[in-house]
Amino acid sequence: MTTSEELPPSITVERAAEVVGISRSTARRAATLDELPLLLTVDETARVLRIGRNGAYAAVADGSLPAIRIGRTIRVPREALAALLSSPSPELVR
Repeated sequence: MTTSEELPPSITVERAAEVVGISRSTARRAATLDELPLLLTVDETARVLRIGRNGAYAAVADGSLPAIRIGRTIRVPREALAALLSSPSPELVR
């Protein structure tokens, strides 16, 4: 997302940053998932997945979203998020 030409015409860098909850400068630098920070908060992960905060914490608690605890904080490794999104058999909603 280094330039607005790389985005679909209906979304701007500012809107993408707002949806994901990161700064505009970070959004401009993060063109792919691999360019996100190494560790994301559960709230940031929820925004990327476009799910609720409680749902993200529930996924961490049941182990479907791998996370690490650092002191009193929970962080989701970028690789865990990438693996979840590229999973060949995601759980389907019926």
